[in-house]
Amino acid sequence: DLFLSSGLPLGEEELLYLGQKDGVVYWALDFTLTVTAQQPPWDGKSAYVELRTLMVATDWSEENSMAELSIAGHARAMLEWHGLSQFCGKCGTKTLPIQAGRRRQCQNRNCNKRFYPRLDPVVIMLVIDRANDRALLSRQARFASRMWSCLAGFIEPGESLEEAVRRETWEEVGIEVGEIVYHGSQPWPVGPSSMPCQLMVGFFASAKSFNICVDKKELE
Repeated sequence: DLFLSSGLPLGEEELLYLGQKDGVVYWALDFTLTVTAQQPPWDGKSAYVELRTLMVATDWSEENSMAELSIAGHARAMLEWHGLSQFCGKCGTKTLPIQAGRRRQCQNRNCNKRFYPRLDPVVIMLVIDRANDRALLSRQARFASRMWSCLAGFIEPGESLEEAVRRETWEEVGIEVGEIVYHGSQPWPVGPSSMPCQLMVGFFASAKSFNICVDKKELE
């Protein structure tokens, strides 16, 4: 049995309920502390796979594959959040999971502060020059050769989505934008452990100026 062979205790602190669909119940379990090699200990056929690898390999037009990827992303984000929220940020007392792991609560009865899963909203925008049928792409030094991306950045507290699009575009490439049109959103549970789940909110932004001035601390 996979759980028994993992060697992990299966209490309320370790086993995280994710939900159920079509009669199937989904749980998450963090094997990080048991991983000593790439090969899982329970059989000779399984392998550990990075969630980012699954995202790249998944056929996004296939509904079942996307559903499984969403479950895996949800599990990763929740496990990371639980791992980072073991102690109360107000009084320092240990916290415990409640409401099937959807919340954590301080054990100090004089505090009882509740903590909720973290979500980091990010705007990602394709800046376009409508008159000349052009789009602005960027790249970071860590990118693979010939890899380019849309501009993106985290939303600041008290800032609207549209304000974040304008600010990030100006800060990174010195371009002013006019009309901003919402395109779609996507969860992004493959960031660093300090940001276990980002929500990417996509826009088209029409350029008003065209003199590019790249922030060399952010981009090449």
